Amino acid sequence: MKRHVIEMLVIDEPGVMNRITGMFSRRGYNIDTITVGKTQKQGVSKIVFTLEADDETLYQVEKQCDKLLDVIEIRELPENSSFFREMCLAKFLVEKKDKEKIEGYVKKYGFEIISSGQNYIVIEMMAEPEKIGEFLKEMSNFKIEDISRTGITGISTR
Repeated sequence: MKRHVIEMLVIDEPGVMNRITGMFSRRGYNIDTITVGKTQKQGVSKIVFTLEADDETLYQVEKQCDKLLDVIEIRELPENSSFFREMCLAKFLVEKKDKEKIEGYVKKYGFEIISSGQNYIVIEMMAEPEKIGEFLKEMSNFKIEDISRTGITGISTR
């Protein structure tokens, strides 16, 4: 099983997400991440979702989604010709003595501290999901009070 990033163009109207996620639920497929946004075309939204699946499951997902009337187009984004990003905001509880060390990690990864108080730091991360994962692993000695991740979005160069 491997991670697949799927891009779907859909009609932008109420109930579309419910029909798509309902189809996933009925068939026992699990969506790992999902992002949705309007496109440059009026009335069309783009959904980017990820799932761990073998080739047969991926084929079934694409086939089932393509049957939905709301779906205009569906395709897998190829890893070798696509860019993937995720945004993450994380609030760490920290002691004063650890702030300099954390600032070093933030600088090393090219992220940004967007808020800092006496006992906390909020870090903004925008990067490939793997890089965010590496950073969070490196920061595992510090207590995360809250975290918010957008999920993966992507765009193909083809």
